[in-house]
Amino acid sequence: MATGTPDSSWFRGSKPPTAWVPDGWPPHQITLVYEQPIKANSIRIYQTTPNLLAGGSITLYSATGNPVGTIPIPGSADSTNAPLVEEISIPSNIEPIKSLQIEFSANHGGIDAVELVGPTGNAWAVKRYRYRERVEP
Repeated sequence: MATGTPDSSWFRGSKPPTAWVPDGWPPHQITLVYEQPIKANSIRIYQTTPNLLAGGSITLYSATGNPVGTIPIPGSADSTNAPLVEEISIPSNIEPIKSLQIEFSANHGGIDAVELVGPTGNAWAVKRYRYRERVEP
């Protein structure tokens, strides 16, 4: 359900019970928190529907909870060939990331896991919050 390593069945367009699926009307937001801040080069989003997050954005937060950058999520012109694992580069001047917030509009799929990829290792989210839930530091 967006935390830990990927564990959902990979059927395009599916909504497996092990994936986080938005409820209600868009825009959708999910905030993910990592155990330790990590200097990351990219974010890998494991999704159950290609192009689920297209046109959305990711806001990155430092260990103090301050926003340190916002990255647009590109889309693919042909969603039938779009990847289920979306890798998004992070600018090199971004300080270590403790949490991130994904905002998007699609209603038709789920997020299985979100991995921060860094030069010295990777990290998986350990907590998740939905839109309007209070995020603990």
